[in-house]
Amino acid sequence: SSLPGIDRWIAVARGSGMELRVESPDGREDVGVLDESSDPVLFSGDRPARCRVFDGPLVDLNLMIRRGSAHGVLDVVCLGSGDVRQLVHPTAVVVLSGAAEVGGHLLAPFDAALLEGSLRDAGDRTPWIVHAIEPSRVGVVTVTMTSP
Repeated sequence: SSLPGIDRWIAVARGSGMELRVESPDGREDVGVLDESSDPVLFSGDRPARCRVFDGPLVDLNLMIRRGSAHGVLDVVCLGSGDVRQLVHPTAVVVLSGAAEVGGHLLAPFDAALLEGSLRDAGDRTPWIVHAIEPSRVGVVTVTMTSP
């Protein structure tokens, strides 16, 4: 795929993994291997990309941001049963595996919570709390608008 003007993050949510090939500006291919233990990868949508899934179905989590309009980050946090993590200014949380409570709501795999400004006062610096009910992997999305 090629998505000019878009910054892209990708992480493997479930499956055996994939090989990601992203064309570099000089025509070479940057090759990376991603699986459930890999950190999310950031790459430019201006660069043609393709992937090959290793074995069986794969679910991935993508964050795509229009360059110049916003800045985004995708992190994956691994939590043990009972772990609690404070998140400062997240935009969304997606449970990739396990179960977690966010803002008083129980989230199962592939459930998401949108934590937009309307849910907290803009000046409220209180972090969001993620509480793992069981061992969990959680995608944490942070998006900051750079233009109106």
